[in-house]
Amino acid sequence: MARVSENTFPLNPYAGTDPGIFASQLGMSLDRYAEVMELDMCAFNGINKRGSRDKTTACDWIMGQSARDKLAKFLLQAEQKREEWLVYHLGAKWTISEEHPLDSNPFILKWKNLVQMGLPTLTMLEEGVAVVKRDVYDEIYDPVVFTIDTEYSLHEVVVTYPGEEVQIRPTKVTKTGNTVTIEIPRCRLVKPEYNDDWADPPTYDDDDVFLDTVDIHRLYADVTQAVQYEMVSVPCSTAGACATQCITGCATIDDFELAIVNALPATLQGSKWIVPSTDLCTCGYRLSGIKFNYLSGMVSMSNEIYTIRLAHTLMSSPPCACAHLKKLWEDDSEVLTNTWTTYGSKRGAVDTWMADRDKRKGGGGMFPGMRDRHVQTGIGVYPWA
Repeated sequence: MARVSENTFPLNPYAGTDPGIFASQLGMSLDRYAEVMELDMCAFNGINKRGSRDKTTACDWIMGQSARDKLAKFLLQAEQKREEWLVYHLGAKWTISEEHPLDSNPFILKWKNLVQMGLPTLTMLEEGVAVVKRDVYDEIYDPVVFTIDTEYSLHEVVVTYPGEEVQIRPTKVTKTGNTVTIEIPRCRLVKPEYNDDWADPPTYDDDDVFLDTVDIHRLYADVTQAVQYEMVSVPCSTAGACATQCITGCATIDDFELAIVNALPATLQGSKWIVPSTDLCTCGYRLSGIKFNYLSGMVSMSNEIYTIRLAHTLMSSPPCACAHLKKLWEDDSEVLTNTWTTYGSKRGAVDTWMADRDKRKGGGGMFPGMRDRHVQTGIGVYPWA
């Protein structure tokens, strides 16, 4: 896939001891941006395919790594700006160790549009799967096809760079029986060392540019780690006596959209949750807090387009030299006079705000420019007054 350089994104504060899975959590992947904007896949990934393809595209401007890094930063900034208002993730993202006090049950989680409870867990299904680049007639395989036999859901099967947890995005995944078939375009299998700003970009015909192997993993939510109760020893009469311990719990989802869950201390034995038979507040310990691990977010074409448009307003120049994309950037970057929104005054920001203002979970919104009209007519109450 089109990947960002190391340290382009800050480490996710919820990454814990396994940051590879959560380093960016960019809902709008670079590959998806290229698809939505109808950019040539190989050119976007820094590969020169001009003399190798069967047909030309509207634009084959070859993008360097620094341009992809810059684009990714603006997409992440736009996404986070929208998420702060909407109170749900744009794309499926993991939240780890979200802390809550033990003052209510059910609990209302921070990020809405809940998908499932559990701790993200990555396990190897097959290591070092060969990338077959050409057939017996020396014709290039594109897309490259991988197959694996597994009982797990196709939605849990992910492909990564060899020895890394950085995912490679397929264009198609299907399952027949226990056989999962994965299709990945050749130009998403570029070796990391070729992600650079080349004066003479690597070519599509050069097999050495592309990965020799990939790893196939299972990424799933471990429900046994969805809830963790924290317990603190009492009394704390000596230094170091207040050691914190954790016990697991189970969670039932009352409302997916508003992320309301019930939690109870319990352990999973086989297929059943077993509630402790003794009082958890005895034996020198008391419950002090609770943490939740979960996957949440919403994926939609509309959300993707508005994230792109808001990102365009943050850029001082077009993301690439393609004429149609330059025109879209110019349209989104037009400043609308006498207009202001939380997202800014440019056309792309205003349109995105107008789309988001009433979609906030757990509360409503209003276009700031409407305040005076509502105050004068008494039609409604300005929510930030």
